[in-house]
Amino acid sequence: MKKKYYKFIFSLLIILLVPVIITGCSGFGTSDPTTGPTDHSLRINEIEYNFSGYENYEKPQVEPEAGKSHTYEKNSIAYLDVFPTEDIIFYDWIGRDGEDVEPDNGQYRIYMDSDKTITPLFGLAPEDGKALVQGNIEINHNFPYSVLEDESFYETPTSSSMAASTDKFTSQSFDFAEEDI
Repeated sequence: MKKKYYKFIFSLLIILLVPVIITGCSGFGTSDPTTGPTDHSLRINEIEYNFSGYENYEKPQVEPEAGKSHTYEKNSIAYLDVFPTEDIIFYDWIGRDGEDVEPDNGQYRIYMDSDKTITPLFGLAPEDGKALVQGNIEINHNFPYSVLEDESFYETPTSSSMAASTDKFTSQSFDFAEEDI
């Protein structure tokens, strides 16, 4: 009976140790913490619009395709293209890593030093004859006075006057005293 017991233990050890030996020798489950991942994911979210009713317009396109993840080598550069339509224009890249996207000769690029997530933002093109202004506009005005008039314009009589020659302008008197505004 002792022989059967030893055979059973020996068989059990063989069954348990063989997979451990095989996986240990093949390097399965081991990783080098100094190298890290060799690829990074670029997630391009679905296109966002800054206006309602965009369903009624031709859809702009983005390459690589929006709504999917794309894989790039670690520390490589991913190039992005946007294709606006006649009625819808591209505004900016937004999202967690939107600020990492840089313009590059009509394209955009993003440095893939980690996994990135970006979202393309589109908006309506300006109507004919209208200007599109992006960014901040600063208006400095000496309210209620303009550059041509200051407090003295209303307080003292003028020493000379000028009249405009077209019907778009009206005559106005100016005090030519030099003062800083």
